[in-house]
Amino acid sequence: MFRIKYLLNIIFLALVFSSGLVINEIHYNPSLDLGYEDADYEFVELFNYTDHDIDITGWIFSSNEIHYQFGHHVLGAGEYVLLCRNDYVYEGCIDHHGGALSNDSDHLSLTRPVWWWDETVDYVVYDDNFVPESDASGPSMELINPSLAAGNDHSSDASDWQASSQINGTPGYQNSDGGGIEISNTLEFGAFCDNNLEIIYDSDTAIAGFQFDVSGFSIAYASGGEAEEAGFSISNSNSTVIGFSFEGNTIPSGQGILTNLEVASLIVDTQCIQNIIMSDSEGNSINFLHGQCINLTQEECNNCDDELACNFGSDGNCEYPEDNFDCDGNCTIDVDCTGECGGDAIVDDCGVCGGDNADLDCNGDCFGDAVVDECGVCGGDSSSCTASLEFGAYCDLSVEILYDS
Repeated sequence: MFRIKYLLNIIFLALVFSSGLVINEIHYNPSLDLGYEDADYEFVELFNYTDHDIDITGWIFSSNEIHYQFGHHVLGAGEYVLLCRNDYVYEGCIDHHGGALSNDSDHLSLTRPVWWWDETVDYVVYDDNFVPESDASGPSMELINPSLAAGNDHSSDASDWQASSQINGTPGYQNSDGGGIEISNTLEFGAFCDNNLEIIYDSDTAIAGFQFDVSGFSIAYASGGEAEEAGFSISNSNSTVIGFSFEGNTIPSGQGILTNLEVASLIVDTQCIQNIIMSDSEGNSINFLHGQCINLTQEECNNCDDELACNFGSDGNCEYPEDNFDCDGNCTIDVDCTGECGGDAIVDDCGVCGGDNADLDCNGDCFGDAVVDECGVCGGDSSSCTASLEFGAYCDLSVEILYDS
């Protein structure tokens, strides 16, 4: 009887921890100091780390205030599923219609129906000390290695977990490397006028490629900015923008307008940038943080009111012509013989622009062939030279004879 009970226990444990699905990332207390409300940015991510599809129809995710049962849902190999309080913040997220994840401690569980009971697939019990950096500091809490963590007691300690290296984590994407967060690189919204929305970047590294998602509005077209200046190919869907260079060009480090988005339509009142992917010229990832979400229901157009500006009275910052030019590109001062506006090149005596009379021979003839000979005579043949002898120093019955030829 003991052996039968022991074997049943082994079979039960194998069933519990053999599904290939784990609670992979938890964002239970977003940073209010950085402008991220719990109600908007909380999420739980499940991950299928296997090489086969998993049917999670009827499976149940639960916490102290959440009880969500999946409808028909097949999670493909290597795919993620997100459960959120508000499904518009993260692309593809499912609204669990429940309450909040506790900011202090909570018990999360994933179960599936097996015969007459609900079988535990995975569970996590966390508190404020589980991964302290993920408690209202900005990062999420994520598994270090999902496949190795499967089957472990996730409530025993935090050895399987780390704080994400991105603010608000990596919902629906591969977990980060867990490195420290570099706040210096940011991507955020700029001015919004006439349905044109600037995307502003601040980077300490030259950018060789980028991709980011937006939520809360639909993109009609992406163009312009430093990306276009660098010769990047820019493409977009309704919610994703991608830019790179076929020639290997880069967008310089520093601050500027990365690109401009033409807004097709607003979906909800809050618009956000998320899922930022940036790379350098070596293909290495550049850590980027996104700015705060905004509300685009009100346009803020800046009009140029300087009458001396080329775009006086139009939207946007004032634009001025280059020195010595008017707004139409015409030179407003003298043009030199090379065609340079304000240049100092002149035509010399031989008619050469900028020649500086270098083509005059010693007779003053342009392009002549007269030269000064060895006797110092222009056009001479060196036959007019004379030689002279004279005494030099005399000492001890010895005298020097000097010559000049």
